[in-house]
Amino acid sequence: MPISHDLLATNRLGLSPLSAATQAGDIDLLEQYFSSLQKELSQQQFQEVITNTDQYGRSLLHHAAAAGHSEVVLFILQYIDADKRPQLISIPDNAGHSVLEYSILYGSARALYELLKMTDAESEVADMAEWVMPELRPLLNLALSLKDRVEMVAAWVNLFSTKEAQQAFINNLPCTLAEKEMILEAHQRLFAPEWVLVFHDCDTENQSHPNPAQSGNNKMLP
Repeated sequence: MPISHDLLATNRLGLSPLSAATQAGDIDLLEQYFSSLQKELSQQQFQEVITNTDQYGRSLLHHAAAAGHSEVVLFILQYIDADKRPQLISIPDNAGHSVLEYSILYGSARALYELLKMTDAESEVADMAEWVMPELRPLLNLALSLKDRVEMVAAWVNLFSTKEAQQAFINNLPCTLAEKEMILEAHQRLFAPEWVLVFHDCDTENQSHPNPAQSGNNKMLP
């Protein structure tokens, strides 16, 4: 019997050995499974196997991200054709959650940054008038709403290539002064320890972009 049959066979919960290893975060076992599948299947068949969704609308990427295994998400993405990655990390499962959303909720900021770079965020976000590409704004709102995960917002900050652009982006976030300082600290700790950004209140330093938090707006991007 082909190895692929054993690896893809599901139990009563709908889990296969492949998805179970993904949920467990066992990269070594996944590497063995992938190696076996690549020897048996064509490249197209292998791509289909590792990107297909189960009865819950979840791919291996969804399983890894929902379990908080950011390193597994990035590991699996190495095997997926680059042109398919943006769509696969954005497609929601049956519960309405994408790989990006699960990564914000349960993953690491460094991994989220790598995922955001796979979208067009890096080029689009450079336009300060747009803040962040429209389809990613709900995800940024989610990150902003998680008070104990400000490092997730730092992943967006790091999409900007200069200190000045990063500073301007943070200045325009609909956050309190204390929250902005926490985001700055998280960014410096995770991404740019050699950079020391000095926070400037938008009301005094950036009159063309008033702080929505101070003007009474709720903490959501348009």
